[in-house]
Amino acid sequence: MGNMKIGTKLIGGFVVVALFALVVGTIGIIEIQTMEKADTKLYEKMTIPLGQVGDLGVAFQRMRCNMLEMLVAETPERYNDQMKRANDRDKEIDELFGKYEKTILTEQGRKDFAAVMEDYKKFDDQEKKYTGLLNAGKKAEAMALWNGDMEKARKQFQAGVDKMGDLKQKLAKETAEDNIKLADRASLIMGIVAAFALLLGAGIGIYITRGVKRQLGGEPADVADLCGKVARGDLSMTIDTAGKDQASIMVAMDKMVTAVKTLVNDAAMLAEAAIAGKLATRADASKHQGDFQKIVAGVNDTLDAVIGPLNVAAEYVDRISKGDIPPKITDAYNGDFNEIKLNLNQCIDAVSALVADANMLSQAAVDGKLATRADASKHLGDFRKIVQGVNDCLDSVIGPLNVAAEYVDRISKGDIPPKITDNYNGDFNEIKLNLNNA
Repeated sequence: MGNMKIGTKLIGGFVVVALFALVVGTIGIIEIQTMEKADTKLYEKMTIPLGQVGDLGVAFQRMRCNMLEMLVAETPERYNDQMKRANDRDKEIDELFGKYEKTILTEQGRKDFAAVMEDYKKFDDQEKKYTGLLNAGKKAEAMALWNGDMEKARKQFQAGVDKMGDLKQKLAKETAEDNIKLADRASLIMGIVAAFALLLGAGIGIYITRGVKRQLGGEPADVADLCGKVARGDLSMTIDTAGKDQASIMVAMDKMVTAVKTLVNDAAMLAEAAIAGKLATRADASKHQGDFQKIVAGVNDTLDAVIGPLNVAAEYVDRISKGDIPPKITDAYNGDFNEIKLNLNQCIDAVSALVADANMLSQAAVDGKLATRADASKHLGDFRKIVQGVNDCLDSVIGPLNVAAEYVDRISKGDIPPKITDNYNGDFNEIKLNLNNA
């Protein structure tokens, strides 16, 4: 359970609470249906039958009134009308008996009903005798029967009906009491289940909350605040991880912040070293992990790629400045570094050509080849000026020397040349004067 994902815990908790809510609802529905059936039983089997018992007594008394009216009827029409009414009441009583019989629930109730039916049959037999006497015009005997056996049968029947009513009242009271107990039991069961569901829901909520806080390592707002600071580049916070789950987000964030701080520190160290001209400084990539290690290693490799060509360039410039002409750079470089290499190689070519022409001129001078000159057009810029200046210098030196040599040669042969009229400077003018005086 402790290793479950937060989403799984939340969904699981909601499902459990929903299941218990379903249980509470189901129990409530079952209990309500049970009480509904009990109330239906009370109404259909107790309340309605009590009304039927009352209707039965009323119908019976109305029938007796009709029968008594038959006794005192003064006309045949009145007699026949009351007889018809009495017969209608008799049918009504039979219908009420039929309805009531369907509501009998107990064995005692069936016995009482059978006894009442028997009593009514006895009264009905007396009723037929009574009607027969009236039809025969024997009113005195009918009156005697009315006050005698018919009255006994009435009382016995009425007692049976009252007994039926009393039994229904008793059963209705017992059923009502049972319904109250049933309602109390339903309330108790639903209360217990609801309380248990409430406690379970609270327990699940506490469990999930603790689990989430354990996985977060703190309050969600604190975690969000730390994430926001890291996103803004603010790594100044100190995260308290004491007693926290090592797999929590806060502990992971502490490790992340430490890793980022280390990366930032190494980046700052490399930048400061570069500003200070310490180009050999490198960060220790082994202190980092994963892509952070790749970043530091990449920066180191980038510095190597930059500093290497710069060091070669610095070395070559230093050697050239000391007159040590190095060989051309043959290493492969890319982009701007290749441009630097090409420029250095071009510089080497230019200086080498200058040195070669200087050596050639000096060697020609040593060999007495005073007419030898370097081709200034092979050089560029100031290098061309240097070569052209050397050529001009040689012309300035060699011209007067050639004139002097020619005059000395002619004089030695007795061929006195005319005085030199060209303008010369310095020692060359002294030579000119000496030759003219000779």
